[in-house]
Amino acid sequence: MKILSMNVHSLIETEEGAKLEQFARMVQTEQPDVIGLQEVSQTGSAPVVADGEGLVVMNGPESSESLKITVEEGWEGYVPCRGRAGEDHSPVLLRQDNYALRLAARLRQLGTPYHWTWIPIKLGYGKYDEGLAIFSKTPVSDTDRFFISRSRDYGYWKTREILGVRTQAGGHEPFWVYTVHMGWWDDEEEPFKAQWEQVEKGLEAKLAKERAGLSAEGAADQTGDASGAEDPGLGAGASRAAGLSGTGADGPLVWLMGDFNSPAQVRGEGYDLIAGWGWQDTYQLAQEKDSGITVEGVIDGWREKLTVDGSGQGGPGEDTVPGMRIDHIWCSKEVGIKRSQVLCDGRHYPKVSDHNGVMVTL
Repeated sequence: MKILSMNVHSLIETEEGAKLEQFARMVQTEQPDVIGLQEVSQTGSAPVVADGEGLVVMNGPESSESLKITVEEGWEGYVPCRGRAGEDHSPVLLRQDNYALRLAARLRQLGTPYHWTWIPIKLGYGKYDEGLAIFSKTPVSDTDRFFISRSRDYGYWKTREILGVRTQAGGHEPFWVYTVHMGWWDDEEEPFKAQWEQVEKGLEAKLAKERAGLSAEGAADQTGDASGAEDPGLGAGASRAAGLSGTGADGPLVWLMGDFNSPAQVRGEGYDLIAGWGWQDTYQLAQEKDSGITVEGVIDGWREKLTVDGSGQGGPGEDTVPGMRIDHIWCSKEVGIKRSQVLCDGRHYPKVSDHNGVMVTL
């Protein structure tokens, strides 16, 4: 089984249509079973599409080329994400330039169909419906979403949610896979630690329902968003982590992937917090691995915290730091990982985003 995570940057990229085509070609070649994507956007003013209606034209690999795909091709396999329980939700409106819709359509044209879902989370750059998407080769039996940020304001760029699906692949028992785009450790309004606590609380509430013997549909109907979930009473820190990461015996395995904005090299912040709650970093579990770098170079705000050798030890980092491993695939318990590899970095497939992708093979 293969699991892929990537912050695609989507419509913000220059020649994004050509880059979508390159990304689709990579997926066609690698055939990941599950894909978790972040920064998946559509233009808020673009025409709304309905089942089987409309034609999407996008740039091909070269700017002089174009590819025509029908909405119907992308719509097949689409699974609407159920709304957060207890809230009156209008249906998600898919618009003609929706990145996930066009990707699904192109993959179907290439003979690699997926089941997929997408949610908008916030308004990006004043014009984009920015959200998350999950693609699965096998059918999706349930979906989940809940807020992890304090903010619930769609117009505020720091508002964040998490998206999950329940599926089955590679001969494994049914499992949950979640994709997320976390905030920053030092953010005074939306600190990483508070968001992570909402992730844990929401996941534990969801899985507690399944452990109690409720159906996947019933669990989703009763869970709600994390802020209103009842504390399962597992305590804090490692004890609650044990409760979540021990679900393999009496509940589904959980995969958690995405852009965590937490370099693995930095000690005492986001990466260490997640590991301290009992989550397993698949990069560390992998028998074969590369550098793991998903953002090349060092951006402002991280330079002083990183070291040249990436060890997390010693003095402050310099411009020679090769990059950061801030996109991760975590698992709720230790599993056998054959390989962890970076993709779409310009060496292994064309670079299509400001992040590289990361894929693990079981």
